[in-house]
Amino acid sequence: MKQDRLSVLPKPKRNVLIPENAKWLSGEGAGSWFCVQITDTKNNFQIDRFSPEGNLECSGRFVTAQEFDPYIEFHFTYPSHCAKASVIQKNEKISFVNL
Repeated sequence: MKQDRLSVLPKPKRNVLIPENAKWLSGEGAGSWFCVQITDTKNNFQIDRFSPEGNLECSGRFVTAQEFDPYIEFHFTYPSHCAKASVIQKNEKISFVNL
């Protein structure tokens, strides 16, 4: 019996409304751009989520109890949404929670 495969949305061309440092997170039939910005408080970051078309879907101040350096290579992973975000950096999963 042949199984149907769900397709993962490929990375689209970056809309001019999406910041240059935003990272694409692909999903099954959907995807979003995520942008991390440093705030004035340690382990707090501004995370914005954009649609493929460049619309701001949500924005918030997120906190992590783990070490994260936005200047070192990382990529977003699941779960990542408006209440929680997750990244992989140095082979470790780092979780952020929206304040």
